[in-house]
Amino acid sequence: MMSQTRLSRLHAQAGQGDAEAQYRLGTLHEFGRELAQDYVEAVRWYRQAADQGHAAAQNMLGIKYEKGYGVVQDHVEAVKWYRKAAWQGKATAQHNLAVRYEFGKGVRKSYREAVKWYRKAAEQGNAAAQNMLGKKYERGRGVTRDEQEALHWYRQSAAQGHADAQFNLGLMVAQRKEGSGMDPGALEWFLLAAAQGHLQAQFTLAVCYAEGDGVGRDEQEAVQWFRRVARQGHAEAQFRLAGLLAKRGSAVWNEQEALQWYRAAADTGNVEACYRVAVAYEYGKGVGRDDREAAVWFRKAAEGGHVVAQCNLAVKYENGEGVAQNLLEAVHWLQQAAEQGHAISQIWLGEMYEQGRGVGCDLTEAVKWYRKAAQKGHAEAQCKMGMAYEFGRGVRKDEPSALRWYRKAAELGHPLAQCTLGVRYETGKGVAKDEREAMLWYRQAAEQGHPLAQCNLGLMYENGRGGLTRNSHEAVRWLRRAAEQGHAAAQCYLGEKYEAGDGVVQSHEQAVQWYRLAAEQGHAIGQVWLGEMYQVGKGVRRDEREAAHWYRLAAAQGNSLGQAWLNAR
Repeated sequence: MMSQTRLSRLHAQAGQGDAEAQYRLGTLHEFGRELAQDYVEAVRWYRQAADQGHAAAQNMLGIKYEKGYGVVQDHVEAVKWYRKAAWQGKATAQHNLAVRYEFGKGVRKSYREAVKWYRKAAEQGNAAAQNMLGKKYERGRGVTRDEQEALHWYRQSAAQGHADAQFNLGLMVAQRKEGSGMDPGALEWFLLAAAQGHLQAQFTLAVCYAEGDGVGRDEQEAVQWFRRVARQGHAEAQFRLAGLLAKRGSAVWNEQEALQWYRAAADTGNVEACYRVAVAYEYGKGVGRDDREAAVWFRKAAEGGHVVAQCNLAVKYENGEGVAQNLLEAVHWLQQAAEQGHAISQIWLGEMYEQGRGVGCDLTEAVKWYRKAAQKGHAEAQCKMGMAYEFGRGVRKDEPSALRWYRKAAELGHPLAQCTLGVRYETGKGVAKDEREAMLWYRQAAEQGHPLAQCNLGLMYENGRGGLTRNSHEAVRWLRRAAEQGHAAAQCYLGEKYEAGDGVVQSHEQAVQWYRLAAEQGHAIGQVWLGEMYQVGKGVRRDEREAAHWYRLAAAQGNSLGQAWLNAR
């Protein structure tokens, strides 16, 4: 601490025109050391010293004009004082003047002039200038691009502990490495820069640990580095940190903290983060399930153009989840997503037009959206195009086009399209009849759980068709799978198998059970066979009135057997 005597002596020397004393008084006033902080007084003393040619004072006066501290901000005046100090060889002033030329502040922008002054400062050992000169050589601004020169100047600056140079050097070393994986030398420079608090170096290290690039993959270490950066408001670090913490089953799994960082990233305008917050509320991840909050965040993401959020918001409006049900709004958001090429939304929007929900019924518009999704290779849309051409809905009826779209969908594994192809090959509709080809398509659809395909495959086993050997047990297996899904015809056929004891242990009671399930769905043959069981008392107590009831229902559908039984009574 300066004594009062020394301070008085300094004032006396400054008053007598001692430039160094004037400069020192300026610094005391600027930084509030020994004297009250006063930028105006600092400028007064700096100016007196600068007018006498004191280079450091000229540089400081330039800074004051650049920042507007103690004077009205004036970039031209700042350049004037930087230049005076720079011509005297003041390295920091040369660097500051170079920056003015680089960004065109107070002087015409010129990379060439910037390089000239950076070089002068760099050659005097100014670390900041060495770093900037390295950047100019790396990018070829104001000089011919030269990686070796860039590396040289970065190394000079990095060796002095300049964090940004250490980071830039690390990047260059990493980019020059052939093959995969981070260069260990690059990693060392990132570590040095990160230890000094360099934000991008810390972020890069976090990514390296998260991805196992140049180091062993270590999610815990990645989380530590991401946290450091995220706490400084780095949106991408916040988002990536949340992503690591949200991984169920990982060593760092923490859904509550994940949500915290997704929200932080969302607050910076990260649309994907808004969507992730919505999903957290939708499914209760790290927070209680809340449809209203989910809808709020889906809307934020949707308004930012997030296509899946737009689709999900449409779901909310269609079902009235977290918002008042509104089909017009549902259609609006589906339209937004569909126009961005989201295939699911295009199909759904097509269905809204086909069904007249939220919009007027318009089959042509429905087909337009189905076609867009179908052309992207979406099997569901391709199947819908097949149906549109088969039945002439929204397009002119066209069997070859129907078959083409069904085949595209079937080849992508769409079970309805596969089953439809099977029916066409079995019946010869639009193709040469081929029962073996039909069986192959039925099997593919049946194995995916399609009930009609399972029933038809069962019948092929029952009758030994499609290149299959007759096999009652296999027939029962496939009929049962279809019947258990509620397929009425399969239930009726399965009832017949139980009544006859073919492929199963005979059981009239089981037969009645399956006939009843089919009959209650309006299956006419099932109604007839159930009526017969009541009439003769097989598997159920004999009941003429109940038998007549089921015959009557079958006859009402035009079934001749049902009518014949009624006539015979």
